[in-house]
Amino acid sequence: MKARAALLAALTVATLSGCGPSFEASALAAAVGPVFGNLYVRAQVEQGRTGVTREALHVTTVCARGGQNTPNRGPGADWACMVGFNDGDGPFQQVLYETTLKPDGCFVADAPPAVVGDATFVDAAGRRRVNPLYVLDGCLGPVTPAGDLGGRSGWRPRLATMNIPPAMVHVVGAAVLRDGRVLASRRTDPPRLAGFWEFPGGKVEVDESDEQALRRELLEELEVASVIGARLGPEVPIDDSAVLRIYLATIEGEPQLVDHDIHRWLSVEELDQVDWVPVDAPVVEALKLLMLEV
Repeated sequence: MKARAALLAALTVATLSGCGPSFEASALAAAVGPVFGNLYVRAQVEQGRTGVTREALHVTTVCARGGQNTPNRGPGADWACMVGFNDGDGPFQQVLYETTLKPDGCFVADAPPAVVGDATFVDAAGRRRVNPLYVLDGCLGPVTPAGDLGGRSGWRPRLATMNIPPAMVHVVGAAVLRDGRVLASRRTDPPRLAGFWEFPGGKVEVDESDEQALRRELLEELEVASVIGARLGPEVPIDDSAVLRIYLATIEGEPQLVDHDIHRWLSVEELDQVDWVPVDAPVVEALKLLMLEV
């Protein structure tokens, strides 16, 4: 409670001071707000509510770090972003997202389920969907020279946070096989997904192939060299702008704990004994069939 009170106090100071001279605080707010607005509208559409627009929400966002004496700049896991909005004629609402700003300029933000709902919900067609507001993520990108957005210096949101259709983001993961078992890694962040298991991997960067990105991610996350094989299972939509692809892989040596707190080598019988992140679940079913055939 004391930590939450400190965050709220910092946000109050940031609101009164315009986030101070640090461009990172204002840039983070400029990225988080549009991401929230876009995903809020998407969630309403999936639940059968049409006519809600991001512009009508009048989203406001203020971001600050953990305390009044903490500079509002730089990467860290102690950021908080207060998102305010108004949905129709209802009261003005606020959501406090605990936010991690990474050294690469990307952020992950999550809010209490009591505010944004559970990790999944049933849409208007009766299908279970991932709640897009449960975890927000995006990136900041450097502004290009004068002429881009009026020639401002500092940072700006990438295209995924703007009002133009973003390019499809590709996320890749590895089903690492060894001696009839597959590697599962347990997440530690964001807090609302901590404890869920996943296939290690990450986003494909510009000018990377899926295989190049996955080799890089496995080297960064597990500190191992890898050989990437065939695609496994279906391409899984993460949201309207991102898809997940899982590939079979082998690695040299033992995986290290870098971004995860536990690794397990699971047999086919153990695949249902862990809680997978929702987007990996469809591929787990394909993996079961493959492992039963081997």
